[in-house]
Amino acid sequence: MIVDQRGAGGSNRLTCDFNDGLAASFAHILPLDRVTRCVEELEKIVDLRFHTTSIAMDDLDEVRAALGYDRINVWGGSYGSTAALDYLRRHSDHVTTITAEGVILPGYRAPLPFPYTIQKSMEGLFDRCATDEKMSRRISPTARRISGRARSAREGSGHIHIHYRPAFDEGTGRNNLGPRHVR
Repeated sequence: MIVDQRGAGGSNRLTCDFNDGLAASFAHILPLDRVTRCVEELEKIVDLRFHTTSIAMDDLDEVRAALGYDRINVWGGSYGSTAALDYLRRHSDHVTTITAEGVILPGYRAPLPFPYTIQKSMEGLFDRCATDEKMSRRISPTARRISGRARSAREGSGHIHIHYRPAFDEGTGRNNLGPRHVR
């Protein structure tokens, strides 16, 4: 069974516009002032106290019971792993198996560490590529350019411009997978 969690999908979707493009993902993922405004706007239409992971997992268990299932297999990836672990904690008597991928442990304050982990991931990728002769020839100039621009941006002396196109263009139905450009 697949269930839209409260406030997601077709279940009274609650949204705020934080899409400032890919470049913003390397700077301020969720600016506090915009999050505060978002919460204030959403509180006008819904009681946010009833939009928690634990309450959502109780909803899931009610759906399970309404469908007549005694026990279910639970799968979750990323945030879904947090939800799956919460379901297991609250309703273990109705779980046959649990599969958690890309685990985010309960209490982890995502996405606060994302900018740091993105930077560390990029540095690790560049380091690994540098040890491979073929990859080193192909990626080293790009890696040096990105690393230099990132350092300049951190020091306040430069900017990073990332030209991004979505992997799928809903208007044309075309796949846009291909090289991305960094200046």
